[in-house]
Amino acid sequence: CPGVYPVIFSGAALGDLLIWLIFNLDARAADEGRSFMSRTDETGKPVGNRVGEKMFSPLVQMQRYPGHPLLQLETFSSSGLSNHYLEVIKDGVPQTLSYSRYWATQNGKQPTGYMFPVVMEGSEQSLADLIAQTERAILVNRSWYVRYVNPRTLEMTGITRDGTFWIEDGKIAYPIKNLRFNQVLPDMLRDVDAVSKVQRYGDSVLPGLRVKAFNFSSVTDSV
Repeated sequence: CPGVYPVIFSGAALGDLLIWLIFNLDARAADEGRSFMSRTDETGKPVGNRVGEKMFSPLVQMQRYPGHPLLQLETFSSSGLSNHYLEVIKDGVPQTLSYSRYWATQNGKQPTGYMFPVVMEGSEQSLADLIAQTERAILVNRSWYVRYVNPRTLEMTGITRDGTFWIEDGKIAYPIKNLRFNQVLPDMLRDVDAVSKVQRYGDSVLPGLRVKAFNFSSVTDSV
């Protein structure tokens, strides 16, 4: 049934969503009031960005790290900017934003390019360990058709795929129908309460994770 549930995401499912958050760590959009990273006054006027604010769970630790042992990627982006190591989110606190050459020049900053490739730190636990420690939750293996509902808040919608399961008493109990979600992604990262070991997924290194609350809006007949 639609509703708000604890959810365990595989690393692949996390990657399907996290790419949207990383793309939206844009300094110009934040400074101009168009982003979840925007800081505004009581009238709604933009007054800078939210770098340095505690926004997410302390388990959320992300870097741009092309030299990670599981990646070993190029150290320059397609724009020609250095793709060097950067702390992106530390202990749940955003550390930096993506600066284009233009916006960096306007603000006296160094251009950074995008925050890819992204590495999120995990733990020594397996995804099976997370499942075994969970009384009731939904297990999401992948998602697709992910689209904006509200770009300003980063509320997204999408559909689960490739196996969605009900977890009960620490075990996968049975498969369930695919579900459509409507979820504010920063709130999802705020509600992370466990992470698993990392694996490489494409050009990212990610753990699985468990969130305390995730909003499903409807059941779908997709397969």
